[in-house]
Amino acid sequence: MRHLALTLFVSTWVVFSLAHAKPARPLHDPAPTSKPQISREPRWSSYGTLRETHIQLENGQPLYVLVTDDGALEVYVSSPRGKSLKSYTNRLIAVYGPLAHSVTPKVDYLEATHIAVP
Repeated sequence: MRHLALTLFVSTWVVFSLAHAKPARPLHDPAPTSKPQISREPRWSSYGTLRETHIQLENGQPLYVLVTDDGALEVYVSSPRGKSLKSYTNRLIAVYGPLAHSVTPKVDYLEATHIAVP
């Protein structure tokens, strides 16, 4: 009998606490309802060495990568159609241009409109 009373007491307490409990917080943040906006305003990159990749954008232009002195990726870079960055490969440069987005491959990159050489 004593065991039955204890079980009833615990069950009542659980029901009471669930009735007055605050809603549970999710373990992770829910997915955002919209994609964060990326500034498309033209900007200068930091100086880095321009390296070739084996990636082509959907418009056929080659995609390059600007690498910092310690080997870290600074930014992906491409040029407008009809222009080329090939002569700047393996050189220390900074790139100016708007941030663009490619669907295939899915990547954000600077479309170089100006190049600075130290």
